[in-house]
Amino acid sequence: KPFLYALAIAPFVRFAPVRGGLLANVLFLAAAAILAARSLQRRIGPVAPLWVAVFLFASVSFGYAFWVHADLFQLATTAAGLALVYRGDPDEETDKPLPQIWGDDPSPAARRVFPRWFLAGLLLAVAGAFRPFYLALLLPAGLAAWSGGRRKPAVVGLLTGALALLLFTASVQWLAGGDWSGY
Repeated sequence: KPFLYALAIAPFVRFAPVRGGLLANVLFLAAAAILAARSLQRRIGPVAPLWVAVFLFASVSFGYAFWVHADLFQLATTAAGLALVYRGDPDEETDKPLPQIWGDDPSPAARRVFPRWFLAGLLLAVAGAFRPFYLALLLPAGLAAWSGGRRKPAVVGLLTGALALLLFTASVQWLAGGDWSGY
């Protein structure tokens, strides 16, 4: 198994050696559904959890809950990353720091731009570290970062987070088995 998934399920397997991985997968699926519902609720309103439930029950996601594999972990990290990308702060565009008498003092919202996008880049790159074609998920996130009010810290944060995770996972995999990928 890829080592990030092994690290994520290790506490569950420690306390429940036989069913710990299955319990972790069910929790990953629930986390992905909750994050998707909350993220969509800001866009389409209170009907969003119903849409997520319908699409979740209509999909094959429940089949992966009984198969101890990294797919639901990737789904949960991708949902968390996209929830950060499309968080939709209503005052993000207008909350620019006002010039102060003693210089520019960035507002708390301006100081949170880089860490938010860095974490989003980390989370979206998890699936790409397992299967490189999932790195295409960074394209819509990059467009969302570019269209925001603070382009430079958002884009730099997204790319830095993604590259940091990819370099970390590639180095650990290289040291563990001589190849950059777990597969």
